[in-house]
Amino acid sequence: MKPKIALLISGRATCWENCLLSVLKNTTDYDIDLFMSLNSNSPNCKYFSLMKKELSPYLRDLYINEYIVPDDFINTSTHIHSAKQLVNNKYVPLYLLSMWFNYKNAFEMACEYETQNNIKYDFFMTFRSDIIIDKIPLFEKVEENVLYSTKQPCHFISFGIHKIPIISVDWVFAKKDIMKLYLETYNFIIEQSKIDNNYICHYESNVTDNCIEKNINIVRIDNINYSLDVNRRRFDNWEETKDSRKVNISSTMDYLDINDVDETSLLKVQVNNNY
Repeated sequence: MKPKIALLISGRATCWENCLLSVLKNTTDYDIDLFMSLNSNSPNCKYFSLMKKELSPYLRDLYINEYIVPDDFINTSTHIHSAKQLVNNKYVPLYLLSMWFNYKNAFEMACEYETQNNIKYDFFMTFRSDIIIDKIPLFEKVEENVLYSTKQPCHFISFGIHKIPIISVDWVFAKKDIMKLYLETYNFIIEQSKIDNNYICHYESNVTDNCIEKNINIVRIDNINYSLDVNRRRFDNWEETKDSRKVNISSTMDYLDINDVDETSLLKVQVNNNY
């Protein structure tokens, strides 16, 4: 019998038509149930309607809602790598918190589905809709108390409390109890910001700190090569978005309003470059 896995997608579903759908079709070593929790104020747009139709053989639950940063959240970090956006005249880690909220939500959706349908997943896996890889390779043995972290295309030492090689925010897998701890990163950021409101808001650094503080046993997988679609930010209007990061986070493609997407635009060929 094939291993049964819950595949979790968070935040946004950009490039599902070129990347995720192909990965799902090509991955034959697993029985995959897909859970998606997305941050958007356009849940009924054509892009998502097409997505639901095309992913329906795998999609078990879908949540689409606009994420709002809690009113009482305070973080004053101005670190060069802090990821913040200007919302209501205040810089807040909107995308960061949204990503971790939605991963946690997708995990909880999968756990609820598991209970309601009296099934048991062999393990849970976080993934991205814009990952370029032929298929998910077969992982023959997944230990109970281990978090398996693939090596991201962009790899570096964490900027957070613990200065160690980062733990992936793109692609990890584990049994349920360990995945639950990994996805407590959302709560960790909020609580750590209460302790030190100058705590850095940075994707990889935050999850690395959370995992180290929880003494999670990490196994790093270095032999899997993947890249991210260069057009993954095509729905982000960087002309209007005020972002605190000083690094260039522009898209290789002109901004496209997600509400304007139709079947024709989905047929555009996208160049598969590295991250």
